[in-house]
Amino acid sequence: MWLEMQGRKDAPATTAEDYLAVKAWGMMSGTMEWPSIPIIADILGYDDIEALSSDMLTIRDHVERMQQLKAKHR
Repeated sequence: MWLEMQGRKDAPATTAEDYLAVKAWGMMSGTMEWPSIPIIADILGYDDIEALSSDMLTIRDHVERMQQLKAKHR
């Protein structure tokens, strides 16, 4: 997963779609606000709402995994 590889020397380049998904995630304050996705997609000029939603679910799952790992190590 590209998120987990960020910061590594061999990390894949961030695509425009990845960047927009991260930007959309931030615009929604790190939550999945389903009714807002089409509005955010329009603001960002993103045409494929299904792909954006899928990318944002990937981000959400990654954030949840990282939070669980932090909680384990407390």
